[in-house]
Amino acid sequence: MIDGIVIAGTTEGREVVEALNRQGLKLAVTVATSLGRQVLDHVTGMEHTAVFEGRRDVDGFRALFERLLPRFVVDASHPFAVEVSRTVKDVCQSMDIGYVRYLRTDGDASGDAFTAGFRRIYAEDAVQAAGILREFPGNILLTTGANTAGIYLSEIPDFNDRCYIRVLDTEPSVGACLTAGVVKSHIIAAYPPFSCADNLALLKRYDIQALVTKDSGEAGGLPEKLESARLMGIPVILIRRPVQGDGVGSIEELKALMIKRGWMDEP
Repeated sequence: MIDGIVIAGTTEGREVVEALNRQGLKLAVTVATSLGRQVLDHVTGMEHTAVFEGRRDVDGFRALFERLLPRFVVDASHPFAVEVSRTVKDVCQSMDIGYVRYLRTDGDASGDAFTAGFRRIYAEDAVQAAGILREFPGNILLTTGANTAGIYLSEIPDFNDRCYIRVLDTEPSVGACLTAGVVKSHIIAAYPPFSCADNLALLKRYDIQALVTKDSGEAGGLPEKLESARLMGIPVILIRRPVQGDGVGSIEELKALMIKRGWMDEP
């Protein structure tokens, strides 16, 4: 039996794991990919923390929770991993395990530093973004991941002529794009983080006329993407962050909530 489980794989997950390890809690961590595991490199206390790698559905999370018997789960998964959060929350409720969502709070800013010099168009999801893109001429760069590649391919008739997609340089991500029908020459496989210079070089290399990205905040490299688009003078189609209800957005809030719920002693 352990104190808790952290759904990690993001920089937020790393922050949570480090903070809770420093409190002397006995934790386990789940990550979906090997890259998510790498995010935890050199975190304090990891020599005493079990890491479970792999994507899980309802049955997978339930089996893991039944095996480890945590008192609480901190969901620090990606802000766009809506289905993962919904699944974990449902399993926790059915097993009477405490649940809290740890959310990024540094989403898209509307100040001049983010908006000056380029046009920004909001979309609610990939389908709406694809509809907007059909009206744009020229080459398009998608930085929205492999999971929605099939949506853009089906909605944009000349996708493989003028659309490029940047995804993680992993077999599952590249494979998902190929399975969806994206031609290999239009798949840009690379590992983050990407600086503004990296993004700018990519935009110039492929003569990109519109950039598509998610409102993934500073941790997701959004400022660097927006700045590169501004320097190129091209529009950005920005997919809004899903609304996921209440959560905490800082380690201080998380600790206070955990103390209140009896998951952690006061320091």
